[in-house]
Amino acid sequence: GPETSTLRIKLLSNGQHKSVAVVRGHVKLSSQRARLATYPLEVSGNNYLIGVVSVPAFYTDSQAAARGDKNYLNVAKDVKAHLVKLETMGVDGIVIDLRNNDGGSLSLASKLTDLFIHHGPIIQIRGSDGRISRHNRSRNDASYHGPLAVLINRHSAGSSEIFAAAIQDYQRGLILGSASYGLGTVQTYQPIGKRGKGGSVKLTVGTYYRVNGEGIQLRGVTPDIAFPNIDDHTVGESSYSNALPWDKRLSVPLKVYPRDKQHIGAVKKLHEQRAEQSPTFSLATQLAQSLKQRNDAITVTLNKNTRKQWLDASDTLDKALKQLAPNNQDIFLDEAMRILLDDIVTK
Repeated sequence: GPETSTLRIKLLSNGQHKSVAVVRGHVKLSSQRARLATYPLEVSGNNYLIGVVSVPAFYTDSQAAARGDKNYLNVAKDVKAHLVKLETMGVDGIVIDLRNNDGGSLSLASKLTDLFIHHGPIIQIRGSDGRISRHNRSRNDASYHGPLAVLINRHSAGSSEIFAAAIQDYQRGLILGSASYGLGTVQTYQPIGKRGKGGSVKLTVGTYYRVNGEGIQLRGVTPDIAFPNIDDHTVGESSYSNALPWDKRLSVPLKVYPRDKQHIGAVKKLHEQRAEQSPTFSLATQLAQSLKQRNDAITVTLNKNTRKQWLDASDTLDKALKQLAPNNQDIFLDEAMRILLDDIVTK
């Protein structure tokens, strides 16, 4: 329909009908754009500066790109500009925050990965014909060579997983957080009718595999250092009964960055010591266990009072967790920065 016209959509939610009015118009990318922040930290009397680049989406201004505008907006360009600024500021390390980023196109995942690793394969793709192709990053030099951590959660999907998997497989940085969504399939839109006037249908036409040969499907990306999963445990490919299974292919020869596994173990131990002494992390762990028990339950009580107590227990923990975090402090981002700093200081 024409721009500024109103589209009314009828929804059925929890047995209740409701109507939502949506005004047609261009989607502004400002709320999705990558954001930059810096945080001063102190360890043993020494001061450090950690940069954080939050990437809520893999976005691009496709209309500007189609017009041939060389300055068209996309996530890789924004992140590159942030990296240049952070290095000018003299940061000691950078955290890329991909939490709740549900992905985007493979080309954008590739362009973002280009900023951090040397030339080489990023992902393998198995098509519907069974053939496997490799998607390589460009031959341009990486933009950032310093200490790196990537923060993910259960809502990190698709391109977010491709990026995190490549960083992990190349040993370029630490992956922190909870296991990702597990969306390891390739989709395409097939137009319906003459010139696509009948809309389009979304088809799954392939499967992604990491360069180490492991599938992303179902299992997602497992962090090097895991945080309590306080997200909805019904989220992810594994929650679907008809999801494609996980499988594995041959690994790809690649030149990894030098990283000592014993050093990662030492950094993980420092994190565990902090977590044990943190009331906030302790509550987060209890909440994660409560949510997992609820999700794993084979039977569900039909007793109203018992079920209410069961649901209220998680709600109480969730409220207590929010109250313990001062000024809505992001406890997981804060811990991610502390871990990255441990990685820097203890080398």
